[in-house]
Amino acid sequence: MVRESTLFILLIVLITFPSCNNKQVVKEYYADGNLKKKIYSINYEINKVENYFPDGSLSSRLNFSNYEKGDCVITVYFIDGNIEGILNYKNGEKHGKQIGYDGKGNILFEETYNYGVLVD
Repeated sequence: MVRESTLFILLIVLITFPSCNNKQVVKEYYADGNLKKKIYSINYEINKVENYFPDGSLSSRLNFSNYEKGDCVITVYFIDGNIEGILNYKNGEKHGKQIGYDGKGNILFEETYNYGVLVD
């Protein structure tokens, strides 16, 4: 009886949550076959996008906390792999600290935004 109850509960859970941990990666390619973009999703919600230069090196990474609202942290890279900038967005607008770097890793600028309005 306990075993049948357990199996019944497991069946209910599987029917109710069919897409639990449904992870997907969609890839796009340049005409020459090099990787252009990777789009990661969990349960059909995009949580990360990686863009690549034509030579295959990473050009940017967008980490979404809420794709629908446009809440994300964007890291932009120089072609040599050094970070060019870190940008924060909330509701699709710059929000929080934005930092830009030169090719040697020195900070060129730091700005702070409040929902698209520069405050510092």
